[in-house]
Amino acid sequence: MVNEMKFYKGLLGVLIGILALYMGKGFLVYFPFYFQSIVGPLGIIGGLGYIYMVINLIRLQRWAYVMFFTILLSSIALAIPFAIIAGSEPNVNFLEWTHVTFFWVSLIAIAVFGISALIRKIRKDKNNK
Repeated sequence: MVNEMKFYKGLLGVLIGILALYMGKGFLVYFPFYFQSIVGPLGIIGGLGYIYMVINLIRLQRWAYVMFFTILLSSIALAIPFAIIAGSEPNVNFLEWTHVTFFWVSLIAIAVFGISALIRKIRKDKNNK
C-alpha cells in the first residue's frame, strides 16, 4: 500500500509538472525576444525561476504547488475579462489569453516570491551567525 501511494504521488507530481510546462510555454515562445529588449534579464530570470518551480512541482514541494496554483488561478481570473472583451471564438481566445496572462503573472509572481525568499534566507543566515 505504501509503494502504491508513492507511485501515485509521483505520477501526480509528473502530471502537474507536465501541465506546468504546457502552461509555461510562453517562456519558450518569448525566449528569442529576451535578448532584444530591456526587459530581457527579467524574462531570463523568470524562465529559470519557472523551471525551478516545475522541478519542485515534480518533487512534490508544497511551496511550488501554492505558487503554481496561485499563478494559474490569477491568470484565469485575468483571462476571463480579456476573452469576453476580445469576442469572436470564445474557446480559442480564452486559451490564448490564459497563456498570455499566465506568462506575465508568472514573471511578476516569480520575481516577487524569489526576492522575498532571498531576503528571508539572508535574514535567517544573519540571525544564525
